[in-house]
Amino acid sequence: MLKVLVSAAILVCAIAAQVADWRPATATGVEIHAGTTMSAIDAPVSLTVTGLKPGETLRLEADQQRFNFPMRASAVFAADAAGTVDVGRQSPISGDYSGTDPMGLFWSMRPVDASRAFVHHPGDELKDFDVRLSAYDGARLVATSTIHRYVLPASVMHAEIDRDGLIAAYFAPRGAKKLPGLIVLNGSDGGLQPDTAAVLARHGYCTLALAYFGIDGLPKYLENIPIETVDRARKLLVSMPEVDKDRIGVVGFSKGAELALLAASHFPSLKAVVGYAPSSVVFEGITPSNIVESSWTYQGKALAFANGRVPKAVGQQIDRAFAEKRPVAFTPSYLAKLQGAAPASRIAVEHIRGPVLLIAGGDDQLWPSSVMAKQVFARLHTYRHRYADELLVYPRAGHAIDYPFVPTQHTVTTGPLLLGGTAGANAHADVDSWERVLAFLRSALS
Repeated sequence: MLKVLVSAAILVCAIAAQVADWRPATATGVEIHAGTTMSAIDAPVSLTVTGLKPGETLRLEADQQRFNFPMRASAVFAADAAGTVDVGRQSPISGDYSGTDPMGLFWSMRPVDASRAFVHHPGDELKDFDVRLSAYDGARLVATSTIHRYVLPASVMHAEIDRDGLIAAYFAPRGAKKLPGLIVLNGSDGGLQPDTAAVLARHGYCTLALAYFGIDGLPKYLENIPIETVDRARKLLVSMPEVDKDRIGVVGFSKGAELALLAASHFPSLKAVVGYAPSSVVFEGITPSNIVESSWTYQGKALAFANGRVPKAVGQQIDRAFAEKRPVAFTPSYLAKLQGAAPASRIAVEHIRGPVLLIAGGDDQLWPSSVMAKQVFARLHTYRHRYADELLVYPRAGHAIDYPFVPTQHTVTTGPLLLGGTAGANAHADVDSWERVLAFLRSALS
């Protein structure tokens, strides 16, 4: 009992000390203005600090905890002649990012504990989280503000689907009628990752995040996956009362982009394709087995896959990186397979009955997506594809491009994989490509 009372007394003193520390901050009149207390995860915020003296320096910090993973960014600014720091107009003197960037403190966050690896927790993708903004005069905290960020807005309905061999998450704006639909396919990490589909739904789409392997009830590994799975998902999507059956597109990431292009080339009811880090060919499956199989099947038959010979030196380089516990770049291996690819392994994208948007990073170290995106685009041109196709290549970005304003440090290296790019280049690609994706989809599915 005594320990409890002592602990309580210490806690009261600590709280009192914090309150005392806040009083001078209020007296100084320093305030953080974020323009909002709640915003969508892909929406920018304006960030200013007022009540400073002209030329006075201030350190701004941003903290968040998502996937039970604390992250933080900080930057030092000098107040302008009006005693204001406007993050959207001013570059930091020093900090975790450089250059003028209104959302720099959001994407440049790094792990608070550098020894702890980022771990994606399935099921947490749709959870709201807070970003706490703090202003410091030296070591003294002078102002705070909190922005609540949401992935799934209250205006969007959500349903989990597990029926007839389809595992998916469905999202639709509440009260929607005859909106375009999107099937969203993630990459070789498998499972069900619904966040991008949820974010797209906020922009006026009925979306279906589709799992196709790596989850209970589906194939364990990415090999011999029927591409008909996507057409079955389309039929499910068009059965929803909110969906316009004649306006269905597909958005894919990495191996999901490979599948998206394949499916759209076989099923003409898919009217638009967005391929992030896409492939121009069918590649072999990804399994722990030494037996090489195709990633995909169609009508029960395995599709031909790129079978170029990987030089021994490339294999040794990869083995050496694993042995030395360095991040592994697989792009040289995929380039070799691509260069010797049989014509039958190339995706017949000219059969797609709608426009195609291809997005790639020029420094993709997982596979040569920029090379392959250009190959797809060239093939569309060669066959005089009659739609408004687009190609976006970000020279300094890597493999992981997605919706914007989320931390990008882990998108350069994830676990044993080198994905490529830099945190800043990937963040820029996220922002620019997202606006282009939304504009493309509005046009393609209008």
